[in-house]
Amino acid sequence: MLAMVCFLPRLHKASFDAVVELEGDVGLLKLKHALESTQHSRSLLHIARVVKHRLAPFIFRELFFCLINLLPMIGTPLVIYLRAPIQGYRTHRKYYTWMMWNNVQSKEFYRAHKGDYTGFGIVCLLLQMIPGFAVVFIFTGNIGMGLWTAQNHHIFEAEESIKRI
Repeated sequence: MLAMVCFLPRLHKASFDAVVELEGDVGLLKLKHALESTQHSRSLLHIARVVKHRLAPFIFRELFFCLINLLPMIGTPLVIYLRAPIQGYRTHRKYYTWMMWNNVQSKEFYRAHKGDYTGFGIVCLLLQMIPGFAVVFIFTGNIGMGLWTAQNHHIFEAEESIKRI
């Protein structure tokens, strides 16, 4: 569980970054490099605070979903229904950071593309339920989201510029 909270988020971000770089979207790469040049190294205290704030909600959320999953016949579909939209949103967080969007802007984008996020989340969760292959499919989901982002970045920018007008 500690690995899922501490180490996997970094690996998720690294795989997302690698896919976007391989796709070669120049606009996204400029945003990424501009953001990375402004970030400073994190102190140990900051990292401890992040782990503390991630660990408590993670434990309660996972216990809640485990209890729901125990319900016969409806447990697993209910968990997938509740988790699917959020799965895509969480996987796409790195893009929101690159775009320098605040929480309100990222939520608006999420609402506008909720169907895409839900479809992505359902496929991701179903693939992660295959015993023995869950770790592989975690990274497959990140790669898929990175490809979707790289292919549709220009569309997303056009939508954002229309909203500003």
